[in-house]
Amino acid sequence: MTREINWRQGSLVKPEEVERLGLVGVNGSAVMLITHDCDIPAGNKEPILEFIVCPRTKADTNFLNCRNVRNLHIPYQSVDGPVHFHVNYQNRHLVPREQFEILGEPDDSLELRGEDKRVLKQWLCTRYGRPAYPNAFEDRLRKKKGKRTVEWHIAKIIEACHENLCGMFISLGDEKHMELPDGEPYGLTISLVYHTAGGARAREACEAAAAQIGGLFEEMYGPIGEATEVALEVCEAVADSRFSLADIMKTDQWRLEWISLEDEGEFLEVATA
Repeated sequence: MTREINWRQGSLVKPEEVERLGLVGVNGSAVMLITHDCDIPAGNKEPILEFIVCPRTKADTNFLNCRNVRNLHIPYQSVDGPVHFHVNYQNRHLVPREQFEILGEPDDSLELRGEDKRVLKQWLCTRYGRPAYPNAFEDRLRKKKGKRTVEWHIAKIIEACHENLCGMFISLGDEKHMELPDGEPYGLTISLVYHTAGGARAREACEAAAAQIGGLFEEMYGPIGEATEVALEVCEAVADSRFSLADIMKTDQWRLEWISLEDEGEFLEVATA
């Protein structure tokens, strides 16, 4: 197998060839290759390739653009318009190279556009690359306002501006890996980074969300000089054109993922992409 092959990350197996991979019971689902482009033709260096079985689905905005770390709805283009597939890492299959090499060409009836492939790559990276926070910090964010936690209320606030939001970035500074004792607050900064292309509407929506989050923290934890659990030092809306590489390196993208609405059995998604 040479580097001139047409298989790439995101390529789909032709339906009639799926059984050649040893996969059964996947009728109506696509089988997507997720091995990195450079590893596909790597021969003996990569004896196993990775595939995900992806059922067709109706697009749900909660699962688009890496808004959820466990589930992704991704569009492929067909002659009849976009076709969405549901990607979940639990449906991953490891396939020996010798089984892969008996396949023909990938399915060319469905095209993964460049921007959608970037989303797929980001989503695959997020599974292992998303940050972990101290247990004490996460516990403090689960403080209840009424029947809901603080993190639920944050999710609800940014739900209103998620279409304009590139990401929600936070920093705990030197306390990121520290389990602080009771009475010692975490110093928190939040940046809601919005798409400049959205113009004044994007800026105003994210500024309003930042103000609401600031009010929520002051209500729940007190002013910055009095807080004993979480001290929100900064919460601001920032244009993507002003959020530098240095800023990214000092912060983490905060993904609250799906938050269970315990007493109603519903779910609320937080958009961070």
